[in-house]
Amino acid sequence: MPLKQTLDEALNSGAAVDHVVVVRHLAHGVDMRKGRDVYWDELDPTPAPVGTAPTESNDPLTIVYTSGTTGKPKGIVHSHAGLLVKRPSTSATGSTSTPTTSSPGSPTWGGHWAHF
Repeated sequence: MPLKQTLDEALNSGAAVDHVVVVRHLAHGVDMRKGRDVYWDELDPTPAPVGTAPTESNDPLTIVYTSGTTGKPKGIVHSHAGLLVKRPSTSATGSTSTPTTSSPGSPTWGGHWAHF
């Protein structure tokens, strides 16, 4: 699947994206848009530090979209970084202490999810 080409087509629809980071992993190159696209290995290896932004505990952290098995788009908003800690520990042990846990991929598995 030509991922970069697909991305370029999507961005041509008017998406507000300033920069695209491209990882070289194939023997051939891809079309690069000057000023927007940059290869991962060409990024500054010692960038200037970026300050943190003050946020509320329920501000969105991650928005994930999927079509799942239904073929209908759906999204999930995760509101805190607990998932970033819980998910690896759950994967490592194969279990979770959350009483509402059912199975991987379930809305309650390893975190607190808000569906929309």
